[in-house]
Amino acid sequence: MSTQGGLMLPTDPDGWFPPLFAPVVEVGGSRYTAGLHASEAQAQAAGDTLADLHPSVVMHGVIELLPAGVVTELASAYDAMEQLDGAA
Repeated sequence: MSTQGGLMLPTDPDGWFPPLFAPVVEVGGSRYTAGLHASEAQAQAAGDTLADLHPSVVMHGVIELLPAGVVTELASAYDAMEQLDGAA
């Protein structure tokens, strides 16, 4: 699966899953994430571009949507589930 920016996400459950970054913008008093990016720099640039396009859009920073620690925990949980399935 890929996004508009060309980010490739693995479809294999055993594959490495990259961290994802998103710019956080504010519009009309509400905050939103604006797209998925493979790096913090790409997300920052995308948010800055949006803020430059319209005065009502304010860039508030970048968040990491899937931190490496979460990936590790998910992989461990998946391995544990696989072991349980094999024991049954």
